[in-house]
Amino acid sequence: MKRESYELIIGLLLAAFLPNIFFFFLYNNNRVMGEIAFIHSAILAAIFSIISICFLLLFRVITRGTEKALCILIVSWIPFWLFETIYSFTSSIITLLSRRVLLMGHAIVIVALLLILRKYSPLQKYNQIIFRILTGVILVLFLLNFTPALYTEISASRRESSGYVYDVKVNFTVDEQLPSPDIYWLHMDGMMSFDTIYKYFGDSQDELKAELEQRGFIINENAELIAGYTQVAVPALLSPAFYDSYLGVHLSDVAHLLRYDRKNELNKIFASDGLHINRDITPHSELFKAFMAKGYNTVLISSVSYRNYPSDYFYRVDKDDFPLMLKGTHEVSATLIGIENIVQLLLSTTSLRVTSGTVSSLFESMKNETWLPIPEYKDEIESLTLHTRGLTTEKSRYRRLLDTYTVESPKFTFITNTIAHLQAQVINVNTEIVDISQDDLNEVGLIYIVHHEYAVQVMLNTIDLILERNPDAVIIVQGDHGIHMQGMQDYLLELGYTVPQVLEMKHSVISAARIPTQYGGLDEPIEPLNMSRLLVNRFVGDNYEMLPDS
Repeated sequence: MKRESYELIIGLLLAAFLPNIFFFFLYNNNRVMGEIAFIHSAILAAIFSIISICFLLLFRVITRGTEKALCILIVSWIPFWLFETIYSFTSSIITLLSRRVLLMGHAIVIVALLLILRKYSPLQKYNQIIFRILTGVILVLFLLNFTPALYTEISASRRESSGYVYDVKVNFTVDEQLPSPDIYWLHMDGMMSFDTIYKYFGDSQDELKAELEQRGFIINENAELIAGYTQVAVPALLSPAFYDSYLGVHLSDVAHLLRYDRKNELNKIFASDGLHINRDITPHSELFKAFMAKGYNTVLISSVSYRNYPSDYFYRVDKDDFPLMLKGTHEVSATLIGIENIVQLLLSTTSLRVTSGTVSSLFESMKNETWLPIPEYKDEIESLTLHTRGLTTEKSRYRRLLDTYTVESPKFTFITNTIAHLQAQVINVNTEIVDISQDDLNEVGLIYIVHHEYAVQVMLNTIDLILERNPDAVIIVQGDHGIHMQGMQDYLLELGYTVPQVLEMKHSVISAARIPTQYGGLDEPIEPLNMSRLLVNRFVGDNYEMLPDS
């Protein structure tokens, strides 16, 4: 084989590998929670390879050499993948620099290099040693990033046929003689327990406790859930068999770690077991599946991040134009969202960022076909927000809850309230949520308690809205974590709080339950990990053993 042909074949292979070194690095760092699918990644990787090969051939014609074309290709791909990093650095020096100007500068550099190499040909003589070194480096880097991705996918496929290292309950004992009340689970994302609020913020919460007790709630004043962040906390709450067989042990092992270290350690464990939480666990969420087995209609009112949880009706709250997704269209929308996730990942890193507006509009128009509109309920919402801040995040939840009254009973409804989760932002007097810098944080209360108080307002309004139409409803109020963002935890440590104190705020969760007397009532508070067990055993059938009180 002639040297030129050998050089071209190797060059084409390297061109195919080159962009996917960076791409699979991104994939590996975002795959564990199941946000992006391997099949979508593989298709996109093939597209990158084809584009890269085409550019190599073009550059080869211009520079009259494969080795020179490959060097230009490297100069093209590295700034493409590191675009946002380069922009962040250069914009701090050149304040007026825009992304479009930086992209144009990148293009000018490539064109200039092409012209220089064509005219002066500094690499005109084929350098076998350099070419071999370059070949080895690119090949090794590609394998280091592609192999873990492929191994994880193969491991997951094998486990599907040979069994998993964990259990998820899919078959439920159903007792049709048990009552079937409407059940509402208010997921209070980021809200801490009554005792912790009093201890660290000086608010006794007596007024809130009185309001809940007046509405028939039994309160767990010092409830905690040792999870740390939503992606693992919700499966711990809603899938008891998964928690007992697998998750509980691993959460205990990392209970002493703060946000980043905890998540990194769990991600390593999940990756080694071939587990994707959002792919393997959330679609089989046991609490939802149990009530489906009993014949309940299941309703989910949340942001699109909860799209994988099983439900007959999904009310999306983060896009007001597309508020309702019905059963039957879920698969189409979920696929579109899955593809969008990987595209958004690229937009957040690469020079494709300059097209983000166009891409987002395209995906929204495509998803529009799978969403159905709901009434605005203006009068009802205006009355509910007379004495609150009336932010969109509040109104959107009322609107969807009002529409769920058209869903036939019995129904299990899961509603998220994320207002207390906005721990790095503050709500100002003009009812806006604004970003604040670390330098502006004068006290912990500024960045948490104002959100907690607003979340309480929305929570009580939601409870009253439920009870007005359904006074016999079973209602659960349950948090998943407290202050858990790494920046917030670092800030608390700077203020002088100890790691155990920060962990106490992290593990602290609001927890209360209302079960009317005709359905057996409650004699004492329920531990968060027993909420799902109690509901399933009492209204579906005897399926779970209760955990001992901590």
